[in-house]
Amino acid sequence: GAELGRRMRDPSATTAAAAGVLTHLPGLFYLMALNAIIGTNPAPGDGIAQVLIFNAIWFAIPIAALLAAVRDPEWTEAQVERATAWFTAHSRLAVPALLAGVGVYLIIRAVIDVA
Repeated sequence: GAELGRRMRDPSATTAAAAGVLTHLPGLFYLMALNAIIGTNPAPGDGIAQVLIFNAIWFAIPIAALLAAVRDPEWTEAQVERATAWFTAHSRLAVPALLAGVGVYLIIRAVIDVA
């Protein structure tokens, strides 16, 4: 308990990398994307290419964050603090907007699938 708390407050590069991987385990959005790829009934080569491209996009942000943290930790920390402050100040709008966007996407997908 206490050891984990200490590691999260002052993470090493290994702990931060592990946290990045763990937070990007397949979740709802990832599984929805794979389902959308399968739903197009691609040829095996096309399906593999689509999954590889999706994964490149999916992992681009954590990889870029890791590279930025290694290259310039102070700048990266300042940017994270700035983004956190913005999101905290705008979370009452940002969270509902994100959820509404996902809802609209799901409705459009359902209408397309039914048609």
